[in-house]
Amino acid sequence: MVLAAAIPIGDEVREEPSIDRARSTVTIRVSKAGALSGLAHEHIVSAPIASARLQQGPSPEVEVVFETRSLEVLDPGLSASDRARVREVMEGAQVLDAMRYPQIVFHATDVRRQEGGRYTLTGTLSLHGRDRPLRLDVALHEGRWHGSAILIQSDFGIEPIRFAGGLVRVGDAVEVEVNVALEGS
Repeated sequence: MVLAAAIPIGDEVREEPSIDRARSTVTIRVSKAGALSGLAHEHIVSAPIASARLQQGPSPEVEVVFETRSLEVLDPGLSASDRARVREVMEGAQVLDAMRYPQIVFHATDVRRQEGGRYTLTGTLSLHGRDRPLRLDVALHEGRWHGSAILIQSDFGIEPIRFAGGLVRVGDAVEVEVNVALEGS
């Protein structure tokens, strides 16, 4: 059975689920690297969903869109002004280049149900002007999708930021964690 069929939520069955954007989040965890990485900060970024579409039928699809400028730096250990500086660098030409690439889009064209309420979504992630394949394994529990994937920034043409001649740098691997709620759950 694929997502195109009815999705069970508790004892209820919903024929046409849709994503509750207000209760859904995507969290990005950015690591630090380098010999002097102890001088750097790991970053936690929240990405609100700008739009989402679930297409039912014999060829199910999922599409989720994020506005690059809506990403929020959550780092609890940083002051508000330091979080603002991190966000400015993140949105700037050196990293996400939000002016040229205003959206991040995940479009899954293969949605398969696995055992134990798990699903595998396979499709394309469009980020920083590049399209790369992405497989996302998620679990549906109490009307919420939970899952994560590792992205490599350089695969999307993003060169991780370096300081002090590379002794302090942002890690190339970024963990993306999804927590998406279905409406009415």
